Amino acid sequence: MLRPMSDNATALSSEAERRAARWLAAWDATGIHRTATAGDNAGADWLAGEAAALGARVTTEEFALDRLNPFATYLELDGERIAGVPVFDAPATDAVGVTGRLGPAGSGAEIAVAELSPYAVYSGDAERLRRSGAPRGFVVLCAGAAPGLGLLNAESFRRPYGAPALHLPSAARETVLAAAARGAAVRLVAASRRIPATGRNVVIALLGRGNAGAPLVVMTPRSSWWHSVAERGGGIVCWLESLRALLAAPPSRPVVFTANAGHELGHLGLRILPRAGPAGIAPPMRAARPGCSTAPISARPAACRRCCRRPTTCAPSPLPSWGARASRTRWRRRTGCRAARPATSIAPAAIASP
Repeated sequence: MLRPMSDNATALSSEAERRAARWLAAWDATGIHRTATAGDNAGADWLAGEAAALGARVTTEEFALDRLNPFATYLELDGERIAGVPVFDAPATDAVGVTGRLGPAGSGAEIAVAELSPYAVYSGDAERLRRSGAPRGFVVLCAGAAPGLGLLNAESFRRPYGAPALHLPSAARETVLAAAARGAAVRLVAASRRIPATGRNVVIALLGRGNAGAPLVVMTPRSSWWHSVAERGGGIVCWLESLRALLAAPPSRPVVFTANAGHELGHLGLRILPRAGPAGIAPPMRAARPGCSTAPISARPAACRRCCRRPTTCAPSPLPSWGARASRTRWRRRTGCRAARPATSIAPAAIASP
């Protein structure tokens, strides 16, 4: 049974929720957070500034990548063009594109189509279909709980595979599936250039009072396909609140805070941390990952509250390359989205386990 909150706890909750609301609004205002773009860089600058304002010594880790810049991306069907977004770990076409009959994946059509949600990347369905069912091109009809363009994360961004592939919005579903059923002739264009660019991780190392025990990593992805306040905002808020808590009460063991770019591109930013470790703190490390939806529900924009009420999205991800261990059950119990809770009640729980 829940005990009544004291007046002091209520005040603390209000302060935390005001901070969360301010942080979420500021994060949204920095723009689209696609890795190594202007919005992503603005987000890194903002986050570093907020961490510095809390009293942290902030460093930046950089990594090189060839950013994908699309310039002609559409499916031409019956004289009309349906605009899309390329699949970022598929090869590009030239400006002319590829032509052929459109049909369901596995039908033998030159250009295959399948309805896929973003989760299909992790079930293996997306890779299986792309490797086996599209001789010339592949169309991803975006499917999800809400209409729009839910892009597949590019887990093989550095090693593109399969045929040229294009995401199309869910609004095109009926038109595209009807065309596939009759084997319509189509043209798929997924033309893009790869431009040398630099991604950035925001990193803070707290050495702790006695440097006892293996370092703990508090990690959150910082980049995404769009503004992604519902997806990334909760992690950003918990990351900042955890940092605030540990700056006020220094831990006994080293703690590394890292907010990484490259999440949607095969976790490019996360992959560089295990090789070196920041500020002389070396692996092995244990990790706590603030999930995509752990900010207080009442502090989130109305547009993101519906998806944030799903408690399963709050589970942390272990980092096998560090030999990290994380308790999903404990995390869900402490940071589930089942009620509006102050971020300060989340942050200490995220780093409390030794």
